[in-house]
Amino acid sequence: MIKTELEVTGMACEMCEAHMVETIRDAFPDTHFKTLRASHRKNLVEMVTDHPLDERVLKKAIHETGYKTGTCTVSEAKPSFWATLFSSR
Repeated sequence: MIKTELEVTGMACEMCEAHMVETIRDAFPDTHFKTLRASHRKNLVEMVTDHPLDERVLKKAIHETGYKTGTCTVSEAKPSFWATLFSSR
């Protein structure tokens, strides 16, 4: 699993967060998101997917909605405690 964290500025409320999530889902229609959440308080969008996302496509989609992007960090997603616990069964 791949974890992508992207700084996004301009989100002011929960509706902005929902708009951001919808924009990203629309930009990657064939991608299954294990996690996709946006936080206007942290200015951050967090995504966990099976495969890396194209950063250029991601940033372009967000810029087209009027938000600004910053640093994009990609790392290996570590399974949660519960996923680890139940995967051994």
